[in-house]
Amino acid sequence: MTDALIDRILDWRAPHYNSFSWTWGTLSSEETGVWLGAGGLPDTLCTGSVKETASSIMRMGGATAIPTVSTDRRAKDNIPGIMRVSTLISKERLLSVIADPGGTHRPTPPCKRMRWDLCDGSLRAVALALAGIETVSAFFVKP
Repeated sequence: MTDALIDRILDWRAPHYNSFSWTWGTLSSEETGVWLGAGGLPDTLCTGSVKETASSIMRMGGATAIPTVSTDRRAKDNIPGIMRVSTLISKERLLSVIADPGGTHRPTPPCKRMRWDLCDGSLRAVALALAGIETVSAFFVKP
């Protein structure tokens, strides 16, 4: 895939990503917020941390019980598969999530202010948390 094609697909994200310097590390599911409505998840599941989102999904009956609130079924269709390969995903640097400082992407209220907002990888992070992995690799904007 060419850089130009990637830029067209990423629309607003490419200029956003290209305007920063990045570092790589890990983040905790307790201090990271999920993208509101990530992958078709109900907004009410996405207002807290990754860990809170995963806990809410577990209380509803687990990954197979994820409700769909629109035609976007990415969460319902993909989280179970991501969970099956969670140990591989959690170790692969190129599958790291992308995190911006809290308050960048999630409206407060209704969302809780977190240390980090996920800009990409919310479903991966939630699936990893559902699989019991609470620390994920991430690319961060350098302060």
